[in-house]
Order: sequence, then structure tokens, then C-alpha cells
Amino acid sequence: MSLMKWLRRLAWGLLALLIAAVAVRPVRKGLELVALEATGEIQDFSWTEMSRFLHRGSAMNADRMLKTKDPYSSIFAPPATPERVQAGHQLFQTRKAPPTGGLPLTTRV
Repeated sequence: MSLMKWLRRLAWGLLALLIAAVAVRPVRKGLELVALEATGEIQDFSWTEMSRFLHRGSAMNADRMLKTKDPYSSIFAPPATPERVQAGHQLFQTRKAPPTGGLPLTTRV
């Protein structure tokens, strides 16, 4: 392939990326977050965490992250459905530590 064809394809690819960045909201937000991370405006946020954050279904709010530049305040919990509450209860029951003094949780002092 000649150099001119390669440069032409590169130019078209960059143009398509630019149009996607402007027209598609999730792509635009992702690029804005990557730019903030690259310039160091987002503290305590690694590139590995950034790649996890950019996946669909992440438990972080991109709008809040862009507004506050704080990854900790942009984390949100999924809605509490009865199934999730039951699963959390079962998990707690299997992993809870005994209370101080070794008394059962139902014993009143």
C-alpha cells in the first residue's frame, strides 16, 4: 500500500473518531474522562480503574465524575431489589464475626 493511501485512510479514521466523539455522548464522556486522567486532574484513580470504569454497567456515575473530578463521590450502589437484599443477608450471616464478649446477637445485656 502506498504512503498516500495509508495517510488517506488514517485521515478518514481520525475524522470518524472525531465525529463519534462529538456525536455519541458516551464516547464523548469517556474521552473527557481520559483527558482528565491524562492531565492529572483526577486524583487517586489509576489507568486500570479507568478502564474498568469506562465499561458499560460500571457502578460509577460519569456525569458526577466529570463535575467533581472525585472518583469516590461518583460511586453508587445498584438499586436494592428483594433478591439482592436476601443475597446480602445470607452473605452477612455466613461471614459475620462474633460480637465482642462472645454473646449471641439476640442476647441483651
